[in-house]
Amino acid sequence: MSDRKKTYDILKYVAGLLGFIGILLAIFVVTGAFDWFIIEANIKGIGTLTSQNKLVISLVSSILGIFLLFIAFSKQIDKFFTFLETHKVGKDKNEAAKGVTIETIFFIIIALVLIVIVNLLAIGTLVLRTNLPLLGKATKTVLIISLIILAILSIITAFHRTISRAVKEMKKVHWPTGKEMVEYSKRVFSFIIFFSIFFFALDLVFTNVPSLLERIFDINL
Repeated sequence: MSDRKKTYDILKYVAGLLGFIGILLAIFVVTGAFDWFIIEANIKGIGTLTSQNKLVISLVSSILGIFLLFIAFSKQIDKFFTFLETHKVGKDKNEAAKGVTIETIFFIIIALVLIVIVNLLAIGTLVLRTNLPLLGKATKTVLIISLIILAILSIITAFHRTISRAVKEMKKVHWPTGKEMVEYSKRVFSFIIFFSIFFFALDLVFTNVPSLLERIFDINL
């Protein structure tokens, strides 16, 4: 293994480690575990974090953590989503085109989880303990809207192949011109009028023929 390869692997491990630390720091700050640790450890000079400081630290550490984790595990992430996209459930060995991909099931589950969370927030079963400093009372509304958007995106991602195929088929559709619409409308209304008269005549016949036969032949039907 070359020195460049070793250096690259070391950098990946360091990036992964820093990414995990960043995500953990964001979780600790948001949940209040960071303040609890400072109080329990009796660390002086830091003090209790304000709401704005918590927001900044959690956002910065989470964004950097996700970015570093993506750098460290980019190949594994790519393999994971490739596996989801290519493998199917309920596929017949002789019919490779049929079956539902694991990717579809994965994103449907995410969408269902997000929808459940939105419902719990909307009915008040799931309550936010604190509001974000920049949003204030609008935190719950913004969170619900964000989760709904993510759920919609998950559904679109789950069925993107079906949607793309439907769009391709829709592009093949020939929309009639104004002259063709007039011609088609004439045919449709002529068809409706003809059968309306036909069934009206049948109704008259079946209604009046029995009474007419009774009068002609002096019989009871």
